[in-house]
Amino acid sequence: MSAAAPTAMEAADAASPPPNFVLQEETYTHDYLAQVPDDGYVHAEVAWLDLLQRHRHLYFDVKAPLVQYSLHDKRPRYCSAKQLHEAAMVVEESTAHIMAMQQRLLREWHAGATRFQAAWRGYMARKRVKAAMWRARIKKTERLFMIAQGIRRMREARRVRRTLKAVHHVKWLVARAHASMRQIQRLVRLYLFKCRRWNAAAQLQRWYRSRTRQKCLATALARLHGFLKRQRRNVLLEEYASAAVAARRQDRERRQAAYFSMKPDHVIVHRLVAARKAKLHEALVPRRMHGGVQNARSRSEAVLPLPMATNSMMARAFAMQSQARLAKPLS
Repeated sequence: MSAAAPTAMEAADAASPPPNFVLQEETYTHDYLAQVPDDGYVHAEVAWLDLLQRHRHLYFDVKAPLVQYSLHDKRPRYCSAKQLHEAAMVVEESTAHIMAMQQRLLREWHAGATRFQAAWRGYMARKRVKAAMWRARIKKTERLFMIAQGIRRMREARRVRRTLKAVHHVKWLVARAHASMRQIQRLVRLYLFKCRRWNAAAQLQRWYRSRTRQKCLATALARLHGFLKRQRRNVLLEEYASAAVAARRQDRERRQAAYFSMKPDHVIVHRLVAARKAKLHEALVPRRMHGGVQNARSRSEAVLPLPMATNSMMARAFAMQSQARLAKPLS
């Protein structure tokens, strides 16, 4: 594989979007911020080594005689290894402190520049987006106006076309009516003047009367047919209603019978209370106010106001009947 061919990781990094939509490209990356202090340390170390290379006598371990330290001797004094080491430590500490302060200042300046760049790019992006939105709105309004004008022109053209078409159709209808009337008039004249019998007008009258009579008879027959259909429907409805009333009456009687068979003492008490209420009603309300005495047929057809069994009671009665039927021996 050649070195110029991009790897899959590089292709994915190139295809991936930038980490920030405002900062389209990172100005101060992590590699740059990590490389700057290392470069500073390297430059400081190279400068210190150059200093030591230029002044080799700083490495002498032995000290000069005491005459060297006289007040009148202006020659350069040599230092011991301990003094050189202490001086180197002091220089290195001050250099590290200064470089740390420079790095902090650089990081703060980078952070401020990044924030300002983000704010400025955001402001410019919002400004461009707002201008683009206004341009799009203006273009949309112009397009809608053109569409409305086109629709109006199309409506006017359609109205003109429909008007011309309606006029043409009305003219065609009038021409057809005139042609048909001319044909009918010609046929009637031929029938009146060329027929052997002279009572053609009377025959026309008789034909018109017979046609009118047939129409009246057809209308009356349709009305009679509708009346018969409604009568048959009413009869069926009455039959269905009577069947429903009979079924309801039968169900009520079955429920009353089940209640009477399961709780006869309740029914007796209920009937006694009902009779007492009826006597009190007859005593308090005159006979002419509540309709008088009913006839025997209505009294026989009336359903007794007995209490009815509930669904649970009906289910219990049905279970008891089933048990009794199963317990009965087969003949």
